[in-house]
Amino acid sequence: MKKSIIAIFFLLSLFLFTPKVLADKIGIVNDSVGINFRSEPNTGDNVISKIKYNTQVTIISDEKYSGAGCSDGWYRISLNNKEGYVCSTYISIIQDDSGSVSGGYFAKVNTSSYISVRSLPTGSSARLDKIITGTPVVIISTHPKASGCSSNWLYVSYHDGKKGYVCSSYISTYEELTLQSSEYTEEEKAYAENLLKLGFHESYIPYLMRMHRDHPNWNFVPENNGLNWSDVVSGEQGNNKIESTTTTELEYYIADGAVGTEGGNWYMTNSAVDAYFLDPRNFLSDVFIFMFEDLAYNKQYHTEEVLKTFFGSSYLASDEYVAYFMEAAKKYNVSPLHLAARVYKEGGANEDYGAITGTYTGYYGTCLLTGYYNYYNIGANSSWMEGLKYAAGVECGGSNTFGRPWKSRKDAIIGGAQFIATNYIGGGQNTLYYQKFNTASAPYYTNEFMSNIMAPTQEGESMYDTIVELGLLDNSYTFEIPVYNNMPESTGLPNIANTDTSLKNIKISDKDIANFDPDVTEYNFYVTKDTETVNINAETNADTSTVKYDETVKLENEKTTISLIVTAQSGHQRTYTIHIIKVDSVTTLDDILSKLSVKVTDNYMKNISINTTANSLILNIRQADPNANIIYKNAAGTTISTNSTFATGQTLEITSSNGESKTFLIVVTGDTNGDGDITILDLLRVQKHLLNSSKLNESYLQAADTNADNTVTILDLLRVQKHLLNEIKL
Repeated sequence: MKKSIIAIFFLLSLFLFTPKVLADKIGIVNDSVGINFRSEPNTGDNVISKIKYNTQVTIISDEKYSGAGCSDGWYRISLNNKEGYVCSTYISIIQDDSGSVSGGYFAKVNTSSYISVRSLPTGSSARLDKIITGTPVVIISTHPKASGCSSNWLYVSYHDGKKGYVCSSYISTYEELTLQSSEYTEEEKAYAENLLKLGFHESYIPYLMRMHRDHPNWNFVPENNGLNWSDVVSGEQGNNKIESTTTTELEYYIADGAVGTEGGNWYMTNSAVDAYFLDPRNFLSDVFIFMFEDLAYNKQYHTEEVLKTFFGSSYLASDEYVAYFMEAAKKYNVSPLHLAARVYKEGGANEDYGAITGTYTGYYGTCLLTGYYNYYNIGANSSWMEGLKYAAGVECGGSNTFGRPWKSRKDAIIGGAQFIATNYIGGGQNTLYYQKFNTASAPYYTNEFMSNIMAPTQEGESMYDTIVELGLLDNSYTFEIPVYNNMPESTGLPNIANTDTSLKNIKISDKDIANFDPDVTEYNFYVTKDTETVNINAETNADTSTVKYDETVKLENEKTTISLIVTAQSGHQRTYTIHIIKVDSVTTLDDILSKLSVKVTDNYMKNISINTTANSLILNIRQADPNANIIYKNAAGTTISTNSTFATGQTLEITSSNGESKTFLIVVTGDTNGDGDITILDLLRVQKHLLNSSKLNESYLQAADTNADNTVTILDLLRVQKHLLNEIKL
């Protein structure tokens, strides 16, 4: 990808939004095993890197380049400031040069907790599934408003294959969440540059720029305390839980062997889920940004009116309770909205909830609980009764800190606020994010207020909803956003269905296809002319994938084409094409090489003396395999006459009659400069190599190894000298 202010980053775990700079087209890798990024449009060329599934790439032009190994043509792409080629079969176009998104991969669930997937575009139809925040969806079609949704319904594909209807109110697309550098005003360009200078990683910028344009009074502050991303994910393992009622896909999100706690509904999450919810980039949107808000008291907008609006029709909206919360907020410098959201999250908005009635009577262990209140469920690690024991303080073996025992609603609201302010906000855990994931102050990953991994998103969205209702969204707010060292390009929720469409191998009549590469989908296979049938056998890389083909194939023509169709668990497909060609001989490449006088090591043909013509070696190749195809080129890559004498650096490509092909670099012993002769220049080149003033490499280094001991020493220099003195012949 061409470097700009932003290294864009949008996508999915199955995906995660990963924006990049807009060019002609934007595509993503659609095969879970990834694809090879090559220097030229040919599977025989150098692999620059492996590109992972769901990585976003910039497609430089509409043109598809022809080349071996990709029947659909090659795309020229840009990625990480490098240009090269990928097989277009494994790239899905998700955005064209007009900026329009083509159905899918650029939408995700963007509301806290979960949404319902319905069988029809109406809220009264059967619920098929519940999918949690961050779940990627492919938008197939749009349907008009109907009951259960204030906006349009969307027909979507999710979890790699399932389909159903969701309300578009809870789905956000790429364009809605990000602002591209190509759209910046001059002022915005300067602002983006400043965000980078402050310490935000490039992948944060598109999200921050979108919010900055929409809400110019918002202030974004990066917080990097030097923690390594891998250490953060590791440190949070075992700290987080997910409620089983939020998803019908629970098995993909919980740790191996996890069992339900707290009534059986809460399960420890696995590391992939931990990573997704830890990654601040996944929640840089209006809906969730308040999970990063500084939770100190702000008299400008933390008013009684705001608090009453937040409480709505709850009993807590009365003047009495609003006064308690406002007193606590001012006394301990903590946001009353934060206190209110915490009470809501813990169930305190229900006047009959056991932890806040004051009428519960029962034992917790040996402690008799009666007449206590705990609005924030402080100390309730396993149940609200445990929280009441904490509220009892000295009367149940505890202490009298924070005004305990809490024997009135007022005491519980104000005393609990003191606890939160003292132990969290005052200690550096001054955002909802930090109160769930303590990466703010040592000892890290401890002293976390809640175990619900979705709590910051849920409470953050509650704050957002209240602020929107009050018309205060454009006020000035400060958001303190963590940035970690060595963060991955993206994080995503665990993959629900395997998308691997690759084969491990293909056998034809019990013989492996030579040089089989799962990325290469088209092959020639040669059989003798008297062959009437062949047997096919193929093995998939993934146990969950299937492959369909005819096991026995009749060869009625000189060329027979067969297809092997691989279907992944997700429904993704890939087709391998084999052309079976009848020939007089099926000599292998090894058969040819074994009959040559030259020495073949890796990609080199060695032990060739000066004045040796290419024809002499090609004649030997033809004797071994009359149907072999031979291409002879000079060091510049131009085809030359076979009457030429060999010179170091030339290439000889041999394709045997059974379809095996390999290119060899010619090594003429002693010819270190590639002119086909041994002169004083070659002696000087070996000398400079030994003195480290000008190093030889590849075939020229091989040519300097005149005694074939796999190293270049003073002995090789002497041998070149003796050749020049006619004392020996190399």
